Amino acid sequence: MTTNPFTLLKESVNPLVQQVLEDEDIFADPLLQLFDKDDMIGENGNGVQTPESGEIEIYQFRSKPAVIIGDKWAYEAGTHTMIQGKIKAKKMTIEVRISEDEVDRWMKSVSGGGRPTLIERGVKDEMKTSIAYLRQTLVQFIFDPWAGVTTSEHYDSSFRGFFATSSTGTLTSPSDLNSTAGEAEDLSTTVKLSGSNQTAFNVDAILNKALTNFTKEDYLTKLLLPVGQIYMGVTPKVMAILNSKRDMFNTTTFQSSTNFYRQDFINVGIIPIVHTHFDPNASVAEDGTTTLVLFADPQSDFTLYNIPPPEGEAWSEWDKETNVKDGIKTYSYERHKKLEFACQARGYWFNTSATAGSVFKKVCHIKVTTFDDAD
Repeated sequence: MTTNPFTLLKESVNPLVQQVLEDEDIFADPLLQLFDKDDMIGENGNGVQTPESGEIEIYQFRSKPAVIIGDKWAYEAGTHTMIQGKIKAKKMTIEVRISEDEVDRWMKSVSGGGRPTLIERGVKDEMKTSIAYLRQTLVQFIFDPWAGVTTSEHYDSSFRGFFATSSTGTLTSPSDLNSTAGEAEDLSTTVKLSGSNQTAFNVDAILNKALTNFTKEDYLTKLLLPVGQIYMGVTPKVMAILNSKRDMFNTTTFQSSTNFYRQDFINVGIIPIVHTHFDPNASVAEDGTTTLVLFADPQSDFTLYNIPPPEGEAWSEWDKETNVKDGIKTYSYERHKKLEFACQARGYWFNTSATAGSVFKKVCHIKVTTFDDAD
């Protein structure tokens, strides 16, 4: 028999919370599943102790060849230097809170041999809602989280998402592969996916621009950026078009592909994936445009870091809290868990000339017209 609230919370609620956590993985979003996951463990095995600023130092070598070719033996020292950057970690918490009234009713039900199914359902629903919110927040952060909007409660200008456009060229903020780094390729007048003004050979046009951008050559070594599988991120409405519209080959006779767009993209080596955050401002209205986000090799070149808290600090113990509002005092029981995460797009150093170079990531943005109808 449960003798006090804390015994009830420990014996009945804790297993319930743990079950929900096991069933509802925070990283279970289909998009998050694409990326490499890594527990960032410190020397003591208990996790990286990030400073109050949340900044984590990262390092990488860059080098120039030590090769001389001529008619006599000659030597020149090569150079390899360390480049340094920082990635920003963010802290999150998840909490379980139960009112004094709910605990009292739970205790009476357990003491009487019954099951407080309504209260259990409430705790489960609260946990699932919290985990779903955390999951969507993680997804939001791996994009350009705020798209230039600085009023978001989560806004942090020093946090770099995977897919944010950039021309900085540093390890902290690698440049994208757009023709002009930091600016999306604008194909909106030549690629119109649907409508009576749909253009022809749209798959070929997007493929050509993507492969051209992902073909990055080092000025000195002539080595190419290694590119494996390419993905194309689109919004749900754009995915609906890809699943229901065919690429045209002739705008006069309306000869078209035997496949829908999505299958044609897969056939040429580009896998479309869907998420609202790829372009929150996408439009399918007349002359509406959308930005396609293309990236490559997410399992090797984009890493989500889970930073475990110090041992013993994952979940707090239950605590009884006093809440006062308008002079009225109420009590509740609270327990919370600490979470910390960071994300990093792998940077590749490329010599862009004999004397200059920059760091690049496997991301490019292509702007197209979603729908265009005849006037």
